[in-house]
Amino acid sequence: MRGFRPQPQQPGPDRTPAAARAYTELRTKILYGELPAGTPLSEADTATMLGLSRTPVREALRELLTDGLLEEAPRRQVVVATASPELNREVALMRGALERLAIREAAENFDDSDIDQLRLIMIRTRRALKAGDINSYLDCDDEFHLHIPHAAGLFLIEDALRRLRGFTRLAGLVTGWNLDDFERSADEHDAIIDSLATHNADDVEQILIDHLAATRTALAPDTH
Repeated sequence: MRGFRPQPQQPGPDRTPAAARAYTELRTKILYGELPAGTPLSEADTATMLGLSRTPVREALRELLTDGLLEEAPRRQVVVATASPELNREVALMRGALERLAIREAAENFDDSDIDQLRLIMIRTRRALKAGDINSYLDCDDEFHLHIPHAAGLFLIEDALRRLRGFTRLAGLVTGWNLDDFERSADEHDAIIDSLATHNADDVEQILIDHLAATRTALAPDTH
């Protein structure tokens, strides 16, 4: 079964354990809205907040700048990035192109264990919805969309989509999230899984296109 075979190493930066912890904790705080857009992050204050030295924090801040979740501000400050309509539109275009490539590859190559993994993600998704836990739901949503290129062996696409989905999370913090949209999205995920199980690339690609279009409209109806 694919899930029990070693997977190729994904691309990404080499991090020390402390830098990896700093990166993960800061990224989570940004995507959860605990560090709102425009929040300044100095090395010293951030190191104190995380209980780490400044060196791993410096590495994490540099990587988050590369991800686009932080941006440079006047007086050499680093602040949490602000999503713009122009950026959101570009992210939607890139996500559409990359996810369509991934879903077609997945339709041709997925086995039963890959489908089972997606269904397990949806069990946790539905549990988060029932609890009204928005961030847990969004984490599951990220996991669902990233599992498709990962299981298909498309690690560069997976890495690019992880970064793009960070921008999508920022956009949602600005526009607000709607539980009705989450219910619709979860139903569409189930439809994607059912279609992947048939290995019909054309059908699953169209379901994905409609799914991404609905998400884009929910996040930025004025740019659709």
